[in-house]
Amino acid sequence: VRRSSNHDFGFSGNVVDEIKYQSLSAVTKISLTDFGNVTTVQVVTKATERALSLKERKLNCLVTRKLPTYNGTTWSGVFDTDGSVLSGTIAATTSFVNILAAITQDPFIGRQSLTTIDLAQIYALYSQIGGYFGLGTEPMAFHYTLDSDNISYEETIRMIANAVFCIAYRQNGKIRFSFDKPQTASTALFTHRNKKPASDVISRRFAADDEYDGIELTYNDNVSDAQEVIKLPLSGLATNYKKIDLTGVRQYKMAYLRAAREYNKLRYQRVSIETETTMDGRLLLPNQRIDIVDNTRFDSQDGEVIAQSGLTLTLSRNLVFGVGTHSILLMKRDGSLESIGCTAGTNANQVVLDSTPSEAINTTHGGANGVRTIFSFGADSVASANSYLVQEVNISDKSYVKVSAINYDANYYSDDLETIPNREDVL
Repeated sequence: VRRSSNHDFGFSGNVVDEIKYQSLSAVTKISLTDFGNVTTVQVVTKATERALSLKERKLNCLVTRKLPTYNGTTWSGVFDTDGSVLSGTIAATTSFVNILAAITQDPFIGRQSLTTIDLAQIYALYSQIGGYFGLGTEPMAFHYTLDSDNISYEETIRMIANAVFCIAYRQNGKIRFSFDKPQTASTALFTHRNKKPASDVISRRFAADDEYDGIELTYNDNVSDAQEVIKLPLSGLATNYKKIDLTGVRQYKMAYLRAAREYNKLRYQRVSIETETTMDGRLLLPNQRIDIVDNTRFDSQDGEVIAQSGLTLTLSRNLVFGVGTHSILLMKRDGSLESIGCTAGTNANQVVLDSTPSEAINTTHGGANGVRTIFSFGADSVASANSYLVQEVNISDKSYVKVSAINYDANYYSDDLETIPNREDVL
């Protein structure tokens, strides 16, 4: 740009010209054909009034990263130490298993080897999640741009797990996932015999005006390519919504199912417990259904089997039979449980089993036999009253494990397989 008019040499002041360009472009020849391990995007921006008003140009676009894929046995490619693909093939993928492996090895996120994660266990869940919901690959997808250096590797893992209805945990030095789904039976039993005395802290919550009565879930939708909000209940009668930002999910169906899960937990999660168990608690996993006898109550009916004669068991305490059928829950040597129907015996501390236990009952305390067989007793009509979902397991000291859990309720999952309302009726 240059001045074409003559300069006024006789003028002693300053001459300032303000020039605005309606359209200006420049072209520079680029000799490089490869810019290294970076993604290069060429963008043409029209000089609209809005575009010119932006101080800093920004580009948003939808992309699916190409990664090595996993088939349950082998990988299609191998990463180099700088994050590039060293060998093999890559493909566009949204599978959370492939993404989990990629961020683990990424030099800016995980900076670890694949031995950090239990791929066999997580891939087994991958197929299980898809089969449970029956919605193709949608439940196993993760959609998120991992471009922030303020998010740790552990937080990234948590985001991925949360997007696919799982909880991440570390066991034996490996990261594993636990799928939150209905469970028909508990896998462990804790009574006063394998809990620290007076360690139960039970909180019961009842609906009140100042508590949440609805869910407001926000997610980035793949149809509108914008943030959408799902509010439950659909009646719109809620007055105090619990706000949830769901990352990694872009499909309306999966976002609705998550909102329904959260709303059901809001309605049916009424009891939480904290207790300290013996070292048996170290075997517990997140989202695992367990039975915990309420030892804050004087009449809790649990203890040990002190003698056996055929199908008749003599117990360490007297039992009270009520109306209806009753069962006794026996803990096996490996910590698993067996529930057997029973009737009252001759004495108040005896029961007669309906069938023979699958494992021999131990009635001898100490020595090579360890502890006696532990039991819990109750009416079948309230058999699930002491069922909980494990939330956290922490080692409190050398002798006890602190366990935090919420009441288990099948209603949490009541909308999982129901017909999902039309998108237009919800958004």
